[in-house]
Amino acid sequence: MNKASFSEAEAFLAIVDTGGFGAAARELGVTQSTVSRRVTALEARIGRRLIQRTTRRVSLTEAGSAFANDLRDVLARLADAEGRAQADEIEPGGLLRVTMPTAYGRTRIVPRLVICALSSSPAGSRSVGSIRRFARGWV
Repeated sequence: MNKASFSEAEAFLAIVDTGGFGAAARELGVTQSTVSRRVTALEARIGRRLIQRTTRRVSLTEAGSAFANDLRDVLARLADAEGRAQADEIEPGGLLRVTMPTAYGRTRIVPRLVICALSSSPAGSRSVGSIRRFARGWV
């Protein structure tokens, strides 16, 4: 579904929900003529009249009613898919290797690092090492 198709479907459902072009335009924050153009484009693309328009009333055709129901099902599935995608947390994995001076590592880093790494991410492997030499660039 491209961007134009989505805006057309959105305009159509807004008309169905609100009962008119003016109310749909207010809900979408666009002009009434924009809503009308979008629905006309949707009807032209589908090749069927979805909304019966009169000067006083808007009603759905049989095709429009079926299309609205199908469109609601699609949007509900889209919302479910978005919810599942947002709920899935990506676990960090892989090797974590930390190298530091021995005294500093033993007293400051290792106790906190081990607790944090083991409790937050069960996946992956860890390697903690220490060195007894001066590493250039450390301050």
